[in-house]
Amino acid sequence: AHREAIRRGEDPDQLLNVIVFGVMWGLIGARLYYVLFNWGYYGLRPLKILAVWEGGLAIHGGLLAGALATAIYTVRKKLPVLTYMDIMAPSLPLGQAIGRWGNFFNQEAFGIPTDLPWKLYIEPYHRPPDLAAVPSHWAAPFTQLARELELRDTDVETALIRVRSFVGRILSTRP
Repeated sequence: AHREAIRRGEDPDQLLNVIVFGVMWGLIGARLYYVLFNWGYYGLRPLKILAVWEGGLAIHGGLLAGALATAIYTVRKKLPVLTYMDIMAPSLPLGQAIGRWGNFFNQEAFGIPTDLPWKLYIEPYHRPPDLAAVPSHWAAPFTQLARELELRDTDVETALIRVRSFVGRILSTRP
């Protein structure tokens, strides 16, 4: 993003300010989105809303809040909104891929039961209901993660190619 900002004649330090603001509000939005969709739990335990270390972020809320915060910040600073969003767009699939690793470590995303040497044990309370009673559920998450990361890598490459092949435009009209 830094090099793309320079290539487009934008101040990379200003881009960093936009990114910090967008990521901060993106994290807040990701948590709020998660809490709203699990209100049955959090409504009874309001202090748990702040317990982010226990998990609970939703990419949809992060994207919505991050994009809105980016738009507000750039408008207030009289910066080209769509140009800044164009510059940052290729980073989104990378963020999604990093989030998948969080799902992996929280045992929220894993593969099918396996006997492969790189299998990992999945706690019963994290398993799907039909596998909860299985004495030991060993999953091969690396296959799932490798597939996910390969797709995200392809998304990043595609976004970068689009940025360059459309004279630097995904959303904006400025090259």
